Amino acid sequence: MSFKSKFKTPNLANNIANALTASRIVLAPVFALCLLYTDKYPYLHFWAIATAGIMILTDCFDGLIAKKWGKPSTLGSFLDPVADKISIDVAFVVISIRYNFPIWATIIVVSRDLFVLGAWCFFLLVLEESFVVVPHLFGKLMVTAQAMTVVFVLLRLPERLSAEVIKWGWRTTIFFSIASLAIYAINIKKYRKSVEPG
Repeated sequence: MSFKSKFKTPNLANNIANALTASRIVLAPVFALCLLYTDKYPYLHFWAIATAGIMILTDCFDGLIAKKWGKPSTLGSFLDPVADKISIDVAFVVISIRYNFPIWATIIVVSRDLFVLGAWCFFLLVLEESFVVVPHLFGKLMVTAQAMTVVFVLLRLPERLSAEVIKWGWRTTIFFSIASLAIYAINIKKYRKSVEPG
């Protein structure tokens, strides 16, 4: 069997997709360290941008490979949101440390992600039920605001403009984080009612 035909088998495709997803978790602390030490070692800023770019590419390709050649898997459905949340949460923690980003805003972002992941784990591991976290508009807008905030920080805009962008970033992120959290809480409540007997 050729590599091309092997690649199209669900097991191999899923393994490749999961490996790409897991690489984001591995690269998250690398990105954080590069960004933390850019003042002392300016060349690390380039590596922070490169690491962020690789993480974005893996996020695009893991989903593409899994959808086109793989098949639905519990591991993949768990790893992908975990990798996404670890990546963005680590980035926001670093931004809070190095830049004028409110720590309480980062706490809200991280707490929201922990709630969603905790609910998913509770249904899957404790209740042995599959609760699918379906992306919704506010969640997508939240991720967009988060990603844009990180990108603008990496662009090293002039100080005054950078401060305004970061201020816009955390306000928008907090709004969509709270809104999406409320939607997830409502969906969880509806799901529990739908599976309750009687």
